[in-house]
Amino acid sequence: MKTTPHASRVYREVRIDRCLSAVCLVATASIAIGCRDTIGSAVTPVSPTLNVSVDGGWVVNSLADPGDGECTNSECTLREALAVAQDGDRVTFKGNLSGTIALMAGELSIDEDVSVVGPGADVITVNGQNASRVFHVGPAAPASATISGLTITGGNEPGGVGGGIRVGAGSTLAVAGSEVIDNAAIRGAGIHSAGTLAVVGTTIASNDATSGGGGIYSNGHLAVNTSTISGNTSAGAGGAIYAECNQGGFCGIIVSMRSSTITLNNAVLGGGLYLFSNDATLRNTIIAGNQTQGDPLAPGANCVAGGTIASTGYTLSISGCGTSHPTDVVVPFADLFTLVLEPALAYNGGGVRTHALIERGLAVDAGSCPGERVDQRVFPRPYDDLSVPNALDACDIGSFEWQPAPAKTKGPKP
Repeated sequence: MKTTPHASRVYREVRIDRCLSAVCLVATASIAIGCRDTIGSAVTPVSPTLNVSVDGGWVVNSLADPGDGECTNSECTLREALAVAQDGDRVTFKGNLSGTIALMAGELSIDEDVSVVGPGADVITVNGQNASRVFHVGPAAPASATISGLTITGGNEPGGVGGGIRVGAGSTLAVAGSEVIDNAAIRGAGIHSAGTLAVVGTTIASNDATSGGGGIYSNGHLAVNTSTISGNTSAGAGGAIYAECNQGGFCGIIVSMRSSTITLNNAVLGGGLYLFSNDATLRNTIIAGNQTQGDPLAPGANCVAGGTIASTGYTLSISGCGTSHPTDVVVPFADLFTLVLEPALAYNGGGVRTHALIERGLAVDAGSCPGERVDQRVFPRPYDDLSVPNALDACDIGSFEWQPAPAKTKGPKP
């Protein structure tokens, strides 16, 4: 528990229950506001100057870094907010704040059970400027955190792991509605996790690892839901994801992917998914068009498994990804970017980039997504294209739910 510069002896209990897909973070905290200790006295009341709301929220109102060390109404940087946040607190951003937080003092540490709630990946960017990692969850003590609505870029750990984000052993992180893009490291250029990681509604793209795991390197538990992992590279194994067991020996199922799109990643081995002594399950996911040493037709271009990769249904791939379920869709590579996916990663609505599905293509209405109400862009799903027969519930395969563009309403000429 951190001691703030304005520590009070008057406390209240705050309980936050936050469930995000496969990960549920629960924290109880004591929040102190409005008083401080002075030498020679007990507690001296002062006018509240902390930039903190009554529900334990810290409001970032400056793009500067690092700041003067005080999180106040006049200036509160993201680094300052994280330094004073305690278990159960939320770090949010002032409504009119937009732009880039260029880190000047190294990585941002999260050692408490906090939620960092950004306004949108297309609104606030946190940039490591190729000089440091961007976020480190649990560097001093295990923590459970949520990061949402941000772009995380420019992280660089040429001698280490986790260019964009590092999750320490015993820690838990949920990344939602964000982009993790253009980061570099030896392993886990986008995200390196030795704990429990959930990636939800997020795009991980164009990260570069010199050893393994261009997009994600996980030696803990990993869930990827309604997300896109695209264009990442590894000079070793696992262009999109490298997953291994951190317990010694065989660990069973520690990777699950649902309603996600994994494409155009490249590695020496296992361009899409590389598993080392563990299992993975796929459902309603596209994992196709990845490459081994630049060759999308090479053995293991999409998946290489030291354990077992199993589809539980409605997975679209080319080969090698456990697509043996009777509801799976196997396509030739030649059809992938003409009958399934648009090759360009683009803003197709929503605040993060996605690969749009081709209208009336092989993934449209070909999937099943029980319990899902929105796609990665937070567009409604399932959407039933009446011109295409349904495989089951009219859900599309992958992170993107195709639907027609909103109709334009003609009005009077100006």
